Amino acid sequence: MGILDGAATDLQAKLERAGVRSSLAYALGHLSYAREQSIPSWIAPPTVSRAEITWLVSEYVKELRRGHDDLSRITIIQGLCTKVFGQNGEEMFIAAYPEFSEDQWEATLARMLSVPSDPIPSAAPAGWYADPYGVPCLRWWNGSVWTDQCRPTTTAAAPAEYSPKPKQSNGLAITGFGLGVASFFLFAIPILGILLTLSALAVSLFGLAMQTPQHAKSGKVLGIIGASLGGLYTLMYIIFVATGRM
Repeated sequence: MGILDGAATDLQAKLERAGVRSSLAYALGHLSYAREQSIPSWIAPPTVSRAEITWLVSEYVKELRRGHDDLSRITIIQGLCTKVFGQNGEEMFIAAYPEFSEDQWEATLARMLSVPSDPIPSAAPAGWYADPYGVPCLRWWNGSVWTDQCRPTTTAAAPAEYSPKPKQSNGLAITGFGLGVASFFLFAIPILGILLTLSALAVSLFGLAMQTPQHAKSGKVLGIIGASLGGLYTLMYIIFVATGRM
């Protein structure tokens, strides 16, 4: 793991300790420090710079640590999403907090504002227990009452890093290479030989002309070899004809 990747992971952990869901914490951590090519495509592009993201995260984490109630904490996190992602902020927030989606937020809000029935005996020791409000997290029971402290039920595994699409093969270059190899064996055959060598030369050159960054580099190599073989054995055919060898 590189220095930047380590910094991204540290910031993710800092956000999780402040009560931010793992997927959103992962996104903010990687947008702040990770290399652009390692940022997964599911993370919306930010509307502010990396430096601003880091500063915003620092300020919002301070605010989250001031002991707000759950509803206030959710509002703060939603505000952070809006600051960082702009119009895509709501989408990123809902991805991490699906219980606040359009068809669920009313029921979720009702649960948060209701007085929960203790799912554990009042004499239970202090510790982390399933949230009695129905929110998918663990809530701290201090031995007598529920507190505002929450944490994820599990530490979600970070989404897989973006892996680029495999390069396309250059069919024309491969075909030209094949014709060039065939020319080695068949160029001395009258008429067929010249047709084969010229085809190898033309198809290979056309394949090279069609080579793009989306094609595998091997296509360029095969195209050059195919064109070279086609040109060489076209010349050989002409020499054989001129010297009466066929």
